[in-house]
Amino acid sequence: MPVRLHLSYVSELDDLIALEYGRVDEGQPRSRWRAIGPQIAYLHESRDGPAVGLRVLEFSELDLDDPSVGAISHAPLFDAPMLGLTGASAGAIILAARALFDGTASIGNTYFRLATGEPNPEEALDLWLCCLQAGEPVAHYGLGVTLYRLGRYQEAYRHLRYYADIAPALDWSQYWYGRAAEALGHEGEARKAYRRAVELDDPWKPETDAQERLAALQRQRGRRRPRRRTRGQS
Repeated sequence: MPVRLHLSYVSELDDLIALEYGRVDEGQPRSRWRAIGPQIAYLHESRDGPAVGLRVLEFSELDLDDPSVGAISHAPLFDAPMLGLTGASAGAIILAARALFDGTASIGNTYFRLATGEPNPEEALDLWLCCLQAGEPVAHYGLGVTLYRLGRYQEAYRHLRYYADIAPALDWSQYWYGRAAEALGHEGEARKAYRRAVELDDPWKPETDAQERLAALQRQRGRRRPRRRTRGQS
């Protein structure tokens, strides 16, 4: 059965993201991407697994007649319910998506931009919920962080744990999962998430403070560890 794609158009970047529902393009190991020319890449389930969608850069400017992207007219094939297409190639999906969006951001991406620009967490929460309900899995991250900042840790934990799972190679997804787990007293989960965030921290981008938080948890664990009784102690 062809994978069913959810489409998101990021108008400010002119990028089309067409992935199986529930997946995100960020935080994916590089081994899961297969490039077709400089503007298109398929995302795969695993290094050798089936394709589960694609991302197109400079979507509106892509020359579909360029021989370097000729492969997108063939397999893999996908269903794109939003476009009314079944068993369609990436090329057919791109053409239909151009007509659908016509330079206008998708609904989910519109809510995403509004939510990220809203400083009031209560107002942002409503926008993140709209973004999520519009089909954007990336909203789990923004929603989780917002819920955390509002002190709603149990709800935040659920969304952030899910996002850490679907964006496993993103340091900030692992970091905030750790924060939510720590807030609920799940210290083993928190330490594991913080270690992963430290492994993924990029020196060229803003880093998390996962290393410091991990060290603090380790110190707390050491203080709670009972001392062994020595022979002769009562």
